Amino acid sequence: MIAEGQVEIEKEKLKSMKIIEEIKIKNIPVNLNYVKLELDKIREEQAKLVNRLKNIKKLEDAQKIREFAQVIQRKLSDLKTEIEKGKKEKKIKNSSQPKPMFKEDSSKKIEELQKKIVKIRNKIENYKKQVREINSAIQNEIELNRLNRQKFFKAEQKLRVKQRELEKLKDQFNEAKIVLARMEVREDDLKNQIKQELKKETRELSFIDKNVNRSVLENEIYKLKIKMGQIGEIDPLVIDEYKETDERFKFLTAESQDLEKAINSLKKVVREMDEKIEKEFSSAYEEINREFSKYFKIIFGGGRANLFKLKNKNKKSKDAENIENEENVELEE
Repeated sequence: MIAEGQVEIEKEKLKSMKIIEEIKIKNIPVNLNYVKLELDKIREEQAKLVNRLKNIKKLEDAQKIREFAQVIQRKLSDLKTEIEKGKKEKKIKNSSQPKPMFKEDSSKKIEELQKKIVKIRNKIENYKKQVREINSAIQNEIELNRLNRQKFFKAEQKLRVKQRELEKLKDQFNEAKIVLARMEVREDDLKNQIKQELKKETRELSFIDKNVNRSVLENEIYKLKIKMGQIGEIDPLVIDEYKETDERFKFLTAESQDLEKAINSLKKVVREMDEKIEKEFSSAYEEINREFSKYFKIIFGGGRANLFKLKNKNKKSKDAENIENEENVELEE
């Protein structure tokens, strides 16, 4: 809109220049000093107009400058009308015919003014060119801004995708921690049961690498317990049953060791997931932070902007406490 206002102002200036040229080429006996004085005043106003045109920034300024140019044009039109009507004829007592010297001076003045008109026209053309260049630059800037906004929206969409992936990894991590906690509780129960019923520590038990049915073994152990209560005193048959029970117990020991291996494996998985989550999060965060800072400068024309991670202290302390408890799990002796 500012560029259109500048073009309208240039048109007004062209009209003014045309009127000046018509005044110059009129061979009307008028007071040349009066005409020159009026033209000098108009020229000063045109210089102010040009200066204001260079400093134009808003559409309101362009409208004011256009009105100012129209005032200058009206003054030129009034001067032209007065010259044509002969209201400002040179008051001389001599003959109404201009003297040769006056004609010569007038010709020189007209020639000088015509040269100035040519210069002014050239300036007008330059201003028109500048207006076109400014308009083109504005259009380029609008297009660049549109492209930058598209890039910013793509980066924002990428951030949302990364956040969803991070939430999924967190859910998997929490599920793994729950499974690990259950297995640790089961391990403690087995240790207590072994210590209470067999009066032995788990490290004193041997492991038999053989597939066993846990439910079957538990039923047999339960039956043996009942029999031992019924027997009361130990006899040779009890020894045989003990041997059989001992063999069954070895199977349970093997199962306990399998649980320990599974626990260690889950702990390893948890650590690997922690490292992966931290690595993926840090990488995505740094990339997003760089893109955010870059597009912030492009959109707002400078400045600085960064993303900062906000840490939940309560959550951090709870996680640290859980990790510490997990790391302190040991087999009881």
